[in-house]
Amino acid sequence: MTAPRHPDQVPQPGYGYPPQPGYAPQPGYASQPGYAAQPAYAPPSAHAPQPGYGYAPPPPPRRRRVWPWVVLVVVLVPILGFAACTAVVGSAASKISSDTKGGTAAFGNAFTYGDGLAISAAAPTNYTPKNSFELAKGEAALAVTFTVTNGTKAPISMALFSANATFNNAPADRVVGADLFPTQDVAPGQSITVTQAFKVPPGGKGPFQIAVKQGFKDAIFFNATVG
Repeated sequence: MTAPRHPDQVPQPGYGYPPQPGYAPQPGYASQPGYAAQPAYAPPSAHAPQPGYGYAPPPPPRRRRVWPWVVLVVVLVPILGFAACTAVVGSAASKISSDTKGGTAAFGNAFTYGDGLAISAAAPTNYTPKNSFELAKGEAALAVTFTVTNGTKAPISMALFSANATFNNAPADRVVGADLFPTQDVAPGQSITVTQAFKVPPGGKGPFQIAVKQGFKDAIFFNATVG
């Protein structure tokens, strides 16, 4: 149902009524002289930086190179370890060499190893056999008395000692009936004496040499000229 219209109300064209005779529509703004159309409004982006109101983002933090340190550690650790082991092994080898290194001494003097073990040999004398079976007719022998002094920090076994001799650069056999090195242990600071005899030509003259040693140590050479 349409509401009743007031008698003085004149319908305007364009509002749902047909145009009235003699009525001309008004020109729009776009048809006015000097008018330029404005560009459409676009809302600013919420994340777009506004000119003049922002700062340049800070540069990313510079990453420190780790690999040089890793390489340095990988290279230096084996080198330092090798150097330390070499020093330890070298020191131990030097100590062992000093403890086992032999040498020469004159009869009547003592030779001392690096570990404190000392051995002396008295000047050789003519040996008097204990029975007639020790020396055959026409044989002679020289007797040498050894003194072993344990200057080490541990007991030593006399069973590890041995001696041999030469006369005029030829082997001098040991007299079987003479003393052998005993099997006793010698405590630190203690000494033991042993006499052994070696066959030589009767009335022989020339260089006489005794070599005595303990275990794996180098031999000690005692030298004298007989006659």
